[in-house]
Amino acid sequence: MPDRLYPLTDIQKRYLNDWTHRFFVVPPGRRSRKTLIGSKKILLKAMRSPGHRFFQGAPTRAQAKAIFWKRMKKWSKPFWKEKPNETDLSITLINDAEIAVVGLDQPERIEGQPWHGCHLTEIDDMKPSAWPQNIRPVLSDTKGFAILEGVPNGKGQLYDMALYACGGAIPKTEAGVGMFVECPTDPEWCYYHWFSEDVLSPSEIESAKRSLDQKVYRQEYEGSFEGFDGLAYYGFGSENIIDNYDLDKTLEVCVGMDFNWDPMSSTIWQEDAQGNPVCHEAFKFHNCGTVEACNRIIDHCGTDVSYVIFPDAASNNRSPHGETGKSDLVLIKQAFDSRGCEFSIRVKKTNPTRKDRLNSFNAMLCNGAGERRLKVMRKARHLIHDMQRIPMEEYLNDNYTDSQLGHVSDSAAYYIDYRFPVRFWEQSGYIPGVHNA
Repeated sequence: MPDRLYPLTDIQKRYLNDWTHRFFVVPPGRRSRKTLIGSKKILLKAMRSPGHRFFQGAPTRAQAKAIFWKRMKKWSKPFWKEKPNETDLSITLINDAEIAVVGLDQPERIEGQPWHGCHLTEIDDMKPSAWPQNIRPVLSDTKGFAILEGVPNGKGQLYDMALYACGGAIPKTEAGVGMFVECPTDPEWCYYHWFSEDVLSPSEIESAKRSLDQKVYRQEYEGSFEGFDGLAYYGFGSENIIDNYDLDKTLEVCVGMDFNWDPMSSTIWQEDAQGNPVCHEAFKFHNCGTVEACNRIIDHCGTDVSYVIFPDAASNNRSPHGETGKSDLVLIKQAFDSRGCEFSIRVKKTNPTRKDRLNSFNAMLCNGAGERRLKVMRKARHLIHDMQRIPMEEYLNDNYTDSQLGHVSDSAAYYIDYRFPVRFWEQSGYIPGVHNA
């Protein structure tokens, strides 16, 4: 076959050559070759099964095409019966076997025709009804097989499938060895797992550990089913608190700002000699307009420093905090201009997702290598209060039982995410919906 895979580990060889089981649950981490091996299994099965039909599916057609189509065309070219159908995204081999690439945003499109096997990726991003109501039933008449893989996204559909395949308890995987389990009550099902570090270079793994917080690293590079329970800022500990850090007038003063109606919130930061963020102070402004809040920040830090302001993207909207018809962004400029301050503003068109902001924050609080880069002055008690109390579920839903929670930490997050963003695909070369091998 063309394009030999990189040297495979023992567990990967076992998975590639396993034709005994019918349903394969495979949740290794990013860049671990799981999609490459699954694609090779599909092609091998098609070459050995004249007239049979197989499909590879992803949550959307665009994702499916980007992940599977180019690779499968290249690998299968020596065995084409005719040129692939670029409209239907289907390939017919010389033995009349067919391989199709489909998007499962409309999973009913696979119904009404026989399928002898499938390869599904990013299971947790698919509609919950797709597998039980659309995909599993079309495999019944043919006794078809299914490769069910993806990187875990919390404890979602892939977690439930892994639990079933493992008989109710997912065992611990050993680095360099991997894990295989056959379901004790339903031997058609099995579970294969290994770590990204088994195939990636040590330098890449160390880079990922330094860039990502511990939970995100375990999820993305170890394929761990990390539950989003407990506290949102789970990386925060007493080691992140310091007692003394004076503002250095020669360094930029970074200001994160959140424009909730009451309270408005702001955090004051500087970056130390190693480029690590230190929170000097955290403010809650009650019954306060934007201009007044800016003046109080300037009164605290002085007019003889250079400010870099990181506001909520909502600052581009009309402000409820001041002059009619003006945005908070305009009011910030007016306030700092009127005091003769040197300043610049860094604001995104839209705020990052809450999950992205949280990942960036936790990665600075404590990364996968155990480093705590972000420090908070003890006197910044409003920020410490948030990080010690915000429940994960309330954070993700942006719905707090205590209406005073969340605003100060949000002001900090706009600065942290802008200056120290964590996007695992930017770090590793992974681009959502484009490539996920």
